[in-house]
Amino acid sequence: MPTRPLFALVLLAAPAAAAEPLPETLIGGWGFTEDACAGGPGAEGYLELTATEARFYESTGTLQGWAPEEAGIVADFAFSGEGETWTRSIYLELAEDGATLYRIDLGEPRGIPLAYIACT
Repeated sequence: MPTRPLFALVLLAAPAAAAEPLPETLIGGWGFTEDACAGGPGAEGYLELTATEARFYESTGTLQGWAPEEAGIVADFAFSGEGETWTRSIYLELAEDGATLYRIDLGEPRGIPLAYIACT
C-alpha cells in the first residue's frame, strides 16, 4: 500500500489589533483625596491611567477598546489582581475644569459615581 505524506494546514491567528490609546486628557494620576495623591501609585484611592492601562491599588486593567459615550467615554479593560482575572467596562468623564475625573463601573452590579481629583 503506497504511503502518502501527511500535510497539516496550520492557521495562525493574526495578532489582535492594539486598542486605540485613551484620550490624552484622561492620562495621569487621579486620587480620591490629596492623601491618595501624595501616596502615588500603589496607594489606596489612587488611579493611574496610561494610554493603555488603568492601575488601581491592587489591580491593573489592560485597555481592550473604548468608545465615546455621552460627555465621556466607555472603556473596556481586562483586569488582573490578587490572583484573579475579570473584565469590566468603565465610564470615564473629565469635568470641564480638567481637574476632576468621574468614574462609573458598568455592568452588574452597576457602580456608584466616583470622583477623583487630578494629582500633580
